[in-house]
Amino acid sequence: ELTHWVDPVGAVKIVFIMKMLFAGFGMYGFVRDNWGRRAGYVATAVFLYAPYVQYIDPHARGVLPESFSFGAFALALWALDRLRSTSGRWPWLASVLLIAAVILSHNLMGLLFFGILVGWAVWLLFFVYQKSEQRRIVARLLLPALALGLGVAAFFWLPVILERNAVNLNTLIGRQDNYDFHTHFLSIREMLSPTILLDWGASEPAFRFNLGIAQWVLGGLGLVLLFLGKVRHIRHLAYFAMMLILLIMLMLPWSTIVWETIPFLPFFQFPWRFLGAAAALLAILAGAGTASIGNLMCYKFRPKQQESNWHVNCRAWAAVLFVLFPIILGLPLSQPSPWPDFGEVNHLRMTLIENTGRWLGTTS
Repeated sequence: ELTHWVDPVGAVKIVFIMKMLFAGFGMYGFVRDNWGRRAGYVATAVFLYAPYVQYIDPHARGVLPESFSFGAFALALWALDRLRSTSGRWPWLASVLLIAAVILSHNLMGLLFFGILVGWAVWLLFFVYQKSEQRRIVARLLLPALALGLGVAAFFWLPVILERNAVNLNTLIGRQDNYDFHTHFLSIREMLSPTILLDWGASEPAFRFNLGIAQWVLGGLGLVLLFLGKVRHIRHLAYFAMMLILLIMLMLPWSTIVWETIPFLPFFQFPWRFLGAAAALLAILAGAGTASIGNLMCYKFRPKQQESNWHVNCRAWAAVLFVLFPIILGLPLSQPSPWPDFGEVNHLRMTLIENTGRWLGTTS
């Protein structure tokens, strides 16, 4: 609403840009604080240039709320992580409000991202922290912040539970149509395939629901180094690796029985919707992995007469190459078609369009 001082279309564009900025700052801050500044740069590039985050959601689908949830999640993750080491009024308030923002951004991705945040806090409590003082931080700060953030957003999700019998939610679950999850699973080949060039002459340019070559290569590198025990904060990183594997499994046809068994999963409609969350997890793994591989490479190939700053410069240039990798491979999606002229945008025009029977009762 604050952006409506410009025209409505411009306001939508501003919020899309805010989402990219929030996602970048949040991912950079979280990875930097845990695996170093250069790792933060790599993770940011991997996240922002993931095909689903860069193009599919904002341009091909035009899903403003879901796109915004990526930025809200990254900031909330960073805020909760900062709360572990910097207790105080403002970190606490920021964490609570950003958790509420995650839930309020998108009804489906908010549920997924909130679940990832809760699982992360529980993982820290039982599998990462060994000292009782560290566990008290999670129990007294992180978990209450998550609970209070959920409470702040209760005006949004509580009516869904209390008044679910007063509305028809079953129309959100498809039956052999576009909203049927059975028709939207991905294959391993499609997820790992390269991005294709956009055809500007097409009314609906073809694209692939893929993870992105740079994303799965660098994220996979982090996964391998995690299994080999060559990364910092192994137990911490293991949680994000497990969440990534779980999300990838849920996008494959093998998980059909899981989708049919768990009641709320069909409301997600499209298994490939998890590509956005997978991109965030791949970015974390990529940042941690490239930080370790940069140190190992620069140490192994150092000259015999090593200069004092050679190792530092080597790691810096390694980080530059890792950052350029997702940016260069993201070029095919970096020039989408310009937005056409929408004409006049106001309530009257929307009402007239609906009265013609087009998009009746939808969010379009």
